[in-house]
Amino acid sequence: MHALELRFHKHIQNRFQLKPQHHVVLGFSGGPDSVALALLLKSCGCTLHLAHVNYQLRGANSMQDETFCIAFSKQHNIPLHVKRLKPNWLKKGLNLQTEARGIRYAWFDACKRQFNLQLIATAHHADDLTETVFRNWIHGTGIIGFSGIAEHRADVIRPLLPFTKIEILEYLRYKKIKYQIDESNLKPNYERNHIRLNIIPKIQTLNPNLQHTIYKNSTVLQTLVGGIEAHLKVLSVPVKNGFQLQRSLNKYSILDLSVLGFAFNEWGCSYIQIQELLKLLKPDTVFKPRTFYTKSHHIYVERDDILIYNANASKTKFEYVFQNMDALKNHNMFKVNILKQKPKTYKNDTLYCCLHKLKFPLLLRHKKTADAMQPFGMNGHKLISDIIREQKLSQFNKDLQLLLCDNENEILWILPYKTSNYLKINSNDPGPYVKIKFKS
Repeated sequence: MHALELRFHKHIQNRFQLKPQHHVVLGFSGGPDSVALALLLKSCGCTLHLAHVNYQLRGANSMQDETFCIAFSKQHNIPLHVKRLKPNWLKKGLNLQTEARGIRYAWFDACKRQFNLQLIATAHHADDLTETVFRNWIHGTGIIGFSGIAEHRADVIRPLLPFTKIEILEYLRYKKIKYQIDESNLKPNYERNHIRLNIIPKIQTLNPNLQHTIYKNSTVLQTLVGGIEAHLKVLSVPVKNGFQLQRSLNKYSILDLSVLGFAFNEWGCSYIQIQELLKLLKPDTVFKPRTFYTKSHHIYVERDDILIYNANASKTKFEYVFQNMDALKNHNMFKVNILKQKPKTYKNDTLYCCLHKLKFPLLLRHKKTADAMQPFGMNGHKLISDIIREQKLSQFNKDLQLLLCDNENEILWILPYKTSNYLKINSNDPGPYVKIKFKS
């Protein structure tokens, strides 16, 4: 048995407790890293599947990679699942690396679910880890960035992180195994390639074992990050797309404040913002509600709480169209009943109207700045923002408030707080009538 195989078997037992009964899907490009990992995982006896994505970005070379993957799977008797994208799938203005990564991991996860597998493995190695750490350092980062690539997070494992590219290639030469070469990795067009080809070799003249040094540092920092994240869960209450810190109920220790200071830094806050936020965590601090914006998070300071949300959630503009009554009835957000008799009581979480007054298609959307409506039982129109303010919602939830509108963009309902006078049932209005109850 090759020395790398012995090290690998010992590593996965110590780090992942990987056993023959484990079922793993491996992201498989056909390159040397994924080929080596396929052989190593198979040698451990675990059930293995391969998942390949053909992006069709390199013409005939992309098809050659796919053909190689099919031949490899047959030769080694390992199931292969291929996703081939249509040519020109990348939309203008989108980042290739980001979009490709999203597609890749979505495919791995789909394969894991379809075939009842337990883990996703990727072939990142020590050189990849080193490139990631340097790239994060160049752009500015905190502890998480310096910790590099997580070796085990949720259902994703990266068993090759302790091994260098040179060690992997030597192992394949020893085994006389062929693999594919992506020539785009040999050109310094991308930033990561430039770091790999031009910067790291110069630093290795000072430390020939650079990759192993960074791996050791990474494992220490990953342990530290894990401890900080676990403590942060103790201090906070999870909410949709984020979590909540309760000012009024907690007296934070020095350790708590240190952990929160770390978290605010990782969320992109400046030093001045961090100091202000830590001060605001003291229950006796007097202040006005305000919002801190960073690239990754929105932090809302309310009367009793500090709410932290992922910035991408607040950028999402939601719209859903109900073409007819059947579409409305079949949606899990509402419960719809057709009534013969007029309702005797009215509730804000329920919309009542005459069936003939409901003008489809209906649109469910987020509020806009100048939105207004005439609330039920009131004379004159009122800004939606003023109506919502009375509900004492967080700023984040105010920004994402949902409205139900008809085909003339008349606002019918602020879900689930206020209905409009527009659909009020008058004494002489004939039936049938509609009762639409908001469920969630």
